[in-house]
Amino acid sequence: MRLLSLALAALVSIGSSTAFAEDAAAIEEGRALLKEHNCNGNCHQSHSADNEALSLYTREDRKARDRAALDRYVKLCVANTGVMAFPEDIEKMSSALNVDFYKYK
Repeated sequence: MRLLSLALAALVSIGSSTAFAEDAAAIEEGRALLKEHNCNGNCHQSHSADNEALSLYTREDRKARDRAALDRYVKLCVANTGVMAFPEDIEKMSSALNVDFYKYK
């Protein structure tokens, strides 16, 4: 029984570390995709009160209130700008924005 418990613990440990590495890799790839597509906040800067893109992302009354809303806005932004991106690339870009700016769970 003890051997079975140890084996199960090892599998859980391996699975969770692999998932974490994939998430970190996806976030890094999302950052690279944002840079590649020249998504640097210039579009958002024109909509902010103080002409700073970052203040638009972090303001209290931002429209995206959760991760699902952020995902929808990223999809909308990609569609409006004409960026050619696969759905999984859009998810990676959204993940990168979430980690760097929004901090949704």
